[in-house]
Amino acid sequence: MWKRWGYHTLGEFSSLVTEVPWVVASRAHEVEIERSRRLVVAATVAAYSGMVHGAKAVTATQANGLLNRIRDELPDEIEKKIPTVKGTLGTIIRGAIDQIVPTKAPSGWSFLDDPLCGPRYSFPWRREGAPASSLVQWKSVGGTFPGVGDHFWDPPETTHLASLKRDQVYGEQRARLLSCTGSSIREVYERGPQAHGALKPAVMDDGAQIVDPRSEYCWGQWATNESMLGALGPAYLTRAWDVSDTIFGPGGFDLLVNKIVATDRAKKLLWYMSDDDQDKLPFIDYLGSRLALDSAKVRLAFAANATYDPEGTDSARLLGPAGKEITVLDAAPSRPRRSTSIPILRARE
Repeated sequence: MWKRWGYHTLGEFSSLVTEVPWVVASRAHEVEIERSRRLVVAATVAAYSGMVHGAKAVTATQANGLLNRIRDELPDEIEKKIPTVKGTLGTIIRGAIDQIVPTKAPSGWSFLDDPLCGPRYSFPWRREGAPASSLVQWKSVGGTFPGVGDHFWDPPETTHLASLKRDQVYGEQRARLLSCTGSSIREVYERGPQAHGALKPAVMDDGAQIVDPRSEYCWGQWATNESMLGALGPAYLTRAWDVSDTIFGPGGFDLLVNKIVATDRAKKLLWYMSDDDQDKLPFIDYLGSRLALDSAKVRLAFAANATYDPEGTDSARLLGPAGKEITVLDAAPSRPRRSTSIPILRARE
């Protein structure tokens, strides 16, 4: 796990008014612009956090669009370049493209399963003799262990993807998942009306056990610094290339993709913003550039943490080498809300 950036209410996010002042005609107009800007900033922060966890939601969507463009446009382009490819031959070519090019990215395209959700990461600057890739790892009470995301519980064996359910290397994560979720469900039932009668003694398997679901055993897993650094970037493929960290390497791709994400978030929420281009356009341009800058700062902080202590957990806690909080678009690491007691429900007499 890692901490994420974010707040509990929209009003806590920045409107970036200091950096990009807005043009207002009235107080009501100012309130509308401020609210809409905070919404766009919140959505952008959420998108960036999601990219660190795993960018598949973005990359798979883009891949699907590209595949469908190939299916729709490639036959026409072939006919334009080669006018003789028409009639029966053109039909054959179109049929072949329909057979070869899928309508959506296959689950076996593992380069879309980037860490932290994906099981592996790699760096183009790896030391001579070092393995080409490493398993994502997390640290907790009891040691440091390999980990994988929620898409990998039980993928079809034909995809050859990592499996939390089957692979022995994920034994510790599997045991904790079953122990903590099972114990939590059992506790909820025992505190309720027990409408189906008292529970029998638990039958545990595969290393699972009855534990305190509020304990560090269940909540104290933090991704290692090196895994967090490996999680930056839009696709696992970009970190598998043996190139320097330039615009063609993961750092450059990270900047490019995050600028695109910021602009995309802003444009999709424009219906909520002021119709005045004097307000919208400078804000959107600044948002993309600012996110690119902030993502570069995140990369530098994560790289420093991974260098000083690869198995540490500062990056997962969103702390830089000096213990200073790492922010994105002025959003600080999220903090838990004050817990409230929940009354125990009892069955009616």
